[in-house]
Amino acid sequence: MKVRTGFVSNSSSTAFLIFIQTALLPTSVDDVMNDIVGVTADTVCTYPYMRHHVYTYRDVAEAIFDDMQSGDITDDVKAQRAFFHDLPQMMDIVQHTYHVAVLPDTEQERFETRIDHINRVYRRKVLTELFKRVEAGEFRVYRFEYGDESGRFYAMMEGGDHWDRLPWAVVRFSHH
Repeated sequence: MKVRTGFVSNSSSTAFLIFIQTALLPTSVDDVMNDIVGVTADTVCTYPYMRHHVYTYRDVAEAIFDDMQSGDITDDVKAQRAFFHDLPQMMDIVQHTYHVAVLPDTEQERFETRIDHINRVYRRKVLTELFKRVEAGEFRVYRFEYGDESGRFYAMMEGGDHWDRLPWAVVRFSHH
């Protein structure tokens, strides 16, 4: 796992909390590969900023499985609680809708404010419930961090479409 250390200009990183049901934990790279929906091991991972660098979903599965070995925070309550302080930075779970462009500016501003409030409440509820289920032994939780300052592969790990293809609860905290 690559972890951001210090300030890097014009760069981003993203921390991920990954919640996996205990009964469905992958025990190998092949298990992770089988969890990635709709692709094969040699399928190229879709990431629009990587036109000249090709990484397969097998590469992604290997990185995720490797990071699972060092990123397990299931028994680290302090590390889990730290994410509640990062809620304002977390990527929106409730996505902004495209129809706001047709709203008058004053109405759009009120709409955006309301969406931001709903997101904060929703984020806290989602994390609280997920961590309750971790405490009950239903889930294990992992923390990964990837950033473009760590190279092309980790930029792809930060923003590739593989996160949407996994059946796990993936919570993303963007640091731009």
